[in-house]
Amino acid sequence: MARTFPSTVVQAMTAQTTSAVVLTLLDVTHPDWTNVYLVNNTANVTSNGQVYSAFPFSIVLPPDSEELQPTMSIRVVNVTRLLVDEFRSIAGGSTRATCTVKLIEASDPDTVLATWSNFTLANLQYNARSMSFDLYLENFLSEPFPSLSFTPSNFPGLF
Repeated sequence: MARTFPSTVVQAMTAQTTSAVVLTLLDVTHPDWTNVYLVNNTANVTSNGQVYSAFPFSIVLPPDSEELQPTMSIRVVNVTRLLVDEFRSIAGGSTRATCTVKLIEASDPDTVLATWSNFTLANLQYNARSMSFDLYLENFLSEPFPSLSFTPSNFPGLF
């Protein structure tokens, strides 16, 4: 299913020069620390009552295809210690961070153009200069069904 954007946004994206700015909002949540709200902009942005902190990052959005598993790649330059400390605190844990990515137009930050939600953060790599990680959706199609085998130890009442 293809995404539809307002015609003004499509014209701005395909124009050679434009004053319209499309921003990416990134919500990173984990039960062990406070949520992180970032925007790839030089100034903070308030969208739907939530303040997103200005933070330089680039993102490769998932393909708009029903055949491919949606994945995204994010690269952050000029990594702050706060972000590294947050991600380091959950490394190796059983609970992973979840992310939501939203596209907005800077002139109308309360209107969300596209949303990708419930993505899991994985493959975190960082050094003193940059950080990169992937976002993916859990693939429930490869899970066995039913999850248990009908054996005497699992279902003694059947035997």
